[in-house]
Amino acid sequence: MHYVVERRECGEQHWEQIGEPTDTKLRVYGLRNGVQYEFRVSARNVAGLGMPLHGNRVNTPPLCLPAPCAPRADTANLRAKRMLKEKAKRVMKEKAKKRKPRHRAKKRG
Repeated sequence: MHYVVERRECGEQHWEQIGEPTDTKLRVYGLRNGVQYEFRVSARNVAGLGMPLHGNRVNTPPLCLPAPCAPRADTANLRAKRMLKEKAKRVMKEKAKKRKPRHRAKKRG
């Protein structure tokens, strides 16, 4: 058994066969943006072709999609990172100043 899948643009009379899948999935190509389509599916087996099952109307995306938003930088987070980095540098400098240099006693021989 397999299926016969057909489509047409809404308002048209003619159905176009677009596939005969043996599974319940079918990828459809050639759809145009901004066009509304109708689909129907019939089962075919040794007894012949069954009555078609009509699906809901399907809308494709509009012809012009809105432009994606530009990514925004998290400036507060960047400022906090910079402040922490500067603070860490100051702390390391202060620790370095507090350390006393170690002198090794020379051995007399």
